[in-house]
Amino acid sequence: MASTSSTAAAPGVPLASEAIDFSIAPIVINVGASPSQRFYADEAMIRKSSKFFDAALNKEWKEGQERIVNLPETQPAAFNVYLNWLTTGKLHVHDQPETAAGTRQINTKLVEAYVLGDKILDVDYKDHVCDTLARDSLMPRNAGIWVMGAGVRRRLYENTVAGAPARRFLVGMLLMCGDISSFVTEDEPPALLHDIMSALVAGQQAALEQPAALKQLEEEDVKACKFHDHEPGAENCYRNKRRGIV
Repeated sequence: MASTSSTAAAPGVPLASEAIDFSIAPIVINVGASPSQRFYADEAMIRKSSKFFDAALNKEWKEGQERIVNLPETQPAAFNVYLNWLTTGKLHVHDQPETAAGTRQINTKLVEAYVLGDKILDVDYKDHVCDTLARDSLMPRNAGIWVMGAGVRRRLYENTVAGAPARRFLVGMLLMCGDISSFVTEDEPPALLHDIMSALVAGQQAALEQPAALKQLEEEDVKACKFHDHEPGAENCYRNKRRGIV
């Protein structure tokens, strides 16, 4: 007699019910303005990952009925990075190996990616972007650490909310530089100056004399998901949910 008992699938096992149905036409996303650029995405996949798209594609809204979403204020290049990540789990933001230090674009691309992830409410994407930003920034280099430029810092602060993980990571990196005055000026976003002062008042000024110790703490915080937005629990981290494709 056949057994009728059932067992739960092991974590990470690809269920048949979760397979993408490639017989269904993709949704259309018009990105940018004058003119916009058209992108295509699997509806089920993007709705599962992004709360924004899940809400926008609800059948009670025009976008859900027509299966067309417009993002006029989003950069097409940034959205292309997102769709690549959504499909493959990889962030295509790194510069060519021969790129000179002064022309690196990775921080700009990562901040644009983070701003987009914040806008479309995709926590896993934002967390992965923040980890990549941390790995690149903390990577040992002959010339020391690499801090994002003033324009990129402004872009981040003008498009994120107080307490955003990427903001907190940036402040830690600036403190790690030791002589903050050589990096930060009075033209910085007021919120950034406030965050730096708050960190100093909170007792992190000792790090100015011990940048190596702060670097170690920053690395430990990255490993411990301190710069992530996901709910508590390792099972909620993209590192575990998307294991095998990241």
